[in-house]
Amino acid sequence: MELGDYMFYICILIINIILTWKFADWKNWKLYHSTMLFYPLGNLLYCFVYHDKFLWKFRPDILNHHIMEIIYSFSVYPLVVLLFLSCFPKGYKKQLIHIAKYIFIFILIEFILFKMGRFEYDYGWNIWWSLAWNGMAFPLMILHHKKPLIAYSISAVIIFLMNWIFPFKLT
Repeated sequence: MELGDYMFYICILIINIILTWKFADWKNWKLYHSTMLFYPLGNLLYCFVYHDKFLWKFRPDILNHHIMEIIYSFSVYPLVVLLFLSCFPKGYKKQLIHIAKYIFIFILIEFILFKMGRFEYDYGWNIWWSLAWNGMAFPLMILHHKKPLIAYSISAVIIFLMNWIFPFKLT
């Protein structure tokens, strides 16, 4: 692995830290805390149920996929949630633009990692499924922040649909 490959992972983390530090509402971080845990919980649940049949995964050379998921689950994802929710604008059009911006950024990063050979798809998953996933995940974060019980109910339906489309072992 070249230094540039590591630098991309490091840059994602550093840029995320800087943007969150500069723009997020740190004074009120507790308002977003449960959703900051909800998103990584979903990611770790994915890692658990698809442990032998990952649909997508990081391909780092030194650290393995599991370590990268843990690093992202406890650093990048909570910071993204804090930044996303605490900067959520008023007004329907601005909200749609805000959501679209985050979906675009996530897909762009995934695309770059894929082209670098540092991200892979398997078992029928592809970037279009990731686009749909992100299109669901960001609005679900908003819903969780406002009405967590409804978000958990919808998450259960999403897990059921994921198992129907991309079966995972239940034993």
